Amino acid sequence: MDVYSGLSISGSQYKGELNHGRMEGKGKFIFPDGTYYSGDMKDGQFHGEGTLYFKGAGSYEATWVNGKAVNARYTFSDGLQYDESASWPYCTGTDRRFYTEILRGIRPAGLLLRSPARLLRF
Repeated sequence: MDVYSGLSISGSQYKGELNHGRMEGKGKFIFPDGTYYSGDMKDGQFHGEGTLYFKGAGSYEATWVNGKAVNARYTFSDGLQYDESASWPYCTGTDRRFYTEILRGIRPAGLLLRSPARLLRF
């Protein structure tokens, strides 16, 4: 696997196949913040099947055409998948619970929200 080092100005890296010095074929494009793309490249752009992985936040899997995502799906780090074609049932105007709260219920955040075991007297 070739390593393309011509991205030093932006701080990005590319590890993957090259064709006439251009990113083309399978590869991994790493952004300076740790976000990375793994998948198909063509003429220096995301093209074909590939996934963007966001550090600690989830992943964006898509079919790419000349650098633009089509048929994409975002998956949060807790496993919840966002589908823009479907009705989004989480954190709506009538129900402000998050996905994990719906799965596991709403739990106290800590000692401040719990009732004391005994009555405090001053």
